[in-house]
Amino acid sequence: MRSSAEWNTFPLEVWLCILDHSSVGVHKAMSQLSRAFNEVTKKRLYHTLILGDKTSLGIAKDATDDATWCRDLDVFYKSHKDRNDWQSLVRRVYLQNGDHRDVFPEPRPSFLYNSSSEVARNRLIDEYEELIVDIASLFSDAASMPGTLEFFHTTIPHFQNEYWEENPPVCGITSLSLPMEDDQGVELEWLSRIKGIVDNASALRFLEVRDWMWTNSPGLEDFFDNPGTWNLTHMKFTGCGALTEEMEYLLQMPKDLQSLTTTSCFTPGSELHSMADAISIQEAVDVLECVQDTLLELELDPGPSELWVSPEHGVRQFPKPMEPYQSHAVRSFSKLRRLKAPLEVFSQSTGKMTRRDDHTF
Repeated sequence: MRSSAEWNTFPLEVWLCILDHSSVGVHKAMSQLSRAFNEVTKKRLYHTLILGDKTSLGIAKDATDDATWCRDLDVFYKSHKDRNDWQSLVRRVYLQNGDHRDVFPEPRPSFLYNSSSEVARNRLIDEYEELIVDIASLFSDAASMPGTLEFFHTTIPHFQNEYWEENPPVCGITSLSLPMEDDQGVELEWLSRIKGIVDNASALRFLEVRDWMWTNSPGLEDFFDNPGTWNLTHMKFTGCGALTEEMEYLLQMPKDLQSLTTTSCFTPGSELHSMADAISIQEAVDVLECVQDTLLELELDPGPSELWVSPEHGVRQFPKPMEPYQSHAVRSFSKLRRLKAPLEVFSQSTGKMTRRDDHTF
């Protein structure tokens, strides 16, 4: 008995028999049909490209189920650099620029310093950076992509350069994901570079800021001091600390912020660092007022309620009294159409409620 794979393949001998007994007109029609199927397939294949890993696809919330995923960047570049029959079919690109520490882990420390391994690692890093630049340049030719490229998402690891400076994509960088800090915390030089990157990315609409634990770090006002100058419409803080007044400087930079999402780095059972402040919902509510006139969507994850602070009772533990909020916390948000947040944020009697992680308001 034939397998299912064999049934899905039309036998060559049958095709030869059909062609042998068909007219020239049938041959021509079949050739046209074959070309049509080829064009449809190419359009589907190149419409959305994911190049590299899938660790961060940004925050645009677009469906990527039917995207073409190419994990080997070198293979993609070598097989496409000398062809010009595919660029005009591309609409969306996700190019993942991996962190050197993940792509090329540092060798284990040893008493015997192996300079050759370090030299080899640095050479691989240089080749990788050059490859990223080369791939990005494939999408920078306006003649081969006449207004067809609509979206370009990429990532910038900590303290790495914006590789697209010389040859930006035709549509510009429209979506970006970057970390605010690394294991050493927030660094002022990196903050300055972040501001410069976003200042010069006029097409940028979607920005994801990751791994910002120390959100109360001083000095942000010295860098993000020109509010209302960014073209961002969507921002997300992924795996970050509490929403603090220092973050207001960053939230005020977009001129028309329409969507804001925050996800906490804390989970139920987490413990605050000995130097960290407890989470103040009142402070978070006050900070959000700076975007009350533009925001259409808000997803607020302030962290587990057992870490919330109460001015009168200290760090709150259920079912003790909490900082009294207020079903009116976002009443002044004139354009808000969608809100997702823990119900406890808005209630004054949560001690009488049954806690559920899926409560949304």
